[in-house]
Amino acid sequence: MTCPSMLEDPAPSAEATEIKGDRLTYAIYFSTASISSAGEARSQLITQLYKRARPVVAQGVSLRPKLARDSIDSCPISFFPEDELLDHLGLLESLNDAERAHLSQTIIRRHFQVGEQILEQGITVGSAYFISFGVIQGTRQVQDGPLLKLERMGPGDSFGEISLLAGLPSIGTLTALTPGLLLQVNSENLRPLLESRPELVHALSYAAVQLKQSITTLEREAMQSIPIEHLDPSSRIKKFFHLSVPDGSLNSKTGPYQA
Repeated sequence: MTCPSMLEDPAPSAEATEIKGDRLTYAIYFSTASISSAGEARSQLITQLYKRARPVVAQGVSLRPKLARDSIDSCPISFFPEDELLDHLGLLESLNDAERAHLSQTIIRRHFQVGEQILEQGITVGSAYFISFGVIQGTRQVQDGPLLKLERMGPGDSFGEISLLAGLPSIGTLTALTPGLLLQVNSENLRPLLESRPELVHALSYAAVQLKQSITTLEREAMQSIPIEHLDPSSRIKKFFHLSVPDGSLNSKTGPYQA
């Protein structure tokens, strides 16, 4: 459901072809609009799997780097448990084990059902959400324009950083396509980490800039000229979290960030 190159009709399917010890081998079948798009669909599937899984390496065995088209066939994977999800999020990659463990203790588990509206466009929510399982559809209503369909999100994806950045309203409405589970982290639990780690503020600042660019692209595609507020991401973040980080410490460059 999160692989746009796959056709929904005929529906994809999966079946277990071998059970050996604690390992299960699956065959996954899907259709594409053309042969040329089959490779892209396969890459999308592998990308989605590795958002919630990790390679399994036998003791004393080193796996050689493999091409994407071969890795899913020859390299077994294991889905990591819910309590390890924070270890795989780029937003928190600079945190140490103790900080991740502390943050994990504050996580709120929220189940959702088919058709449930999880987030409404224009609403400010002081939390970040990580999808443990389930699929969510995003839409954006352009002012005096069409309703845009955003990319679907699934296990391993996150949203809500908009509110964590600077109290900005959400750019779209999120609706559940399947039942699922969200892991929620509130802003007050992230504030101590932001105060002690300016580099995390840098990453959030970069994400805010990327967000502005995404909004601009969406509106341009809808052929609308909607003014977007110019903002200093670092200042907005510090103001929102009431941080006392000196301005001078926010001037260093940051690398690319991907939610």
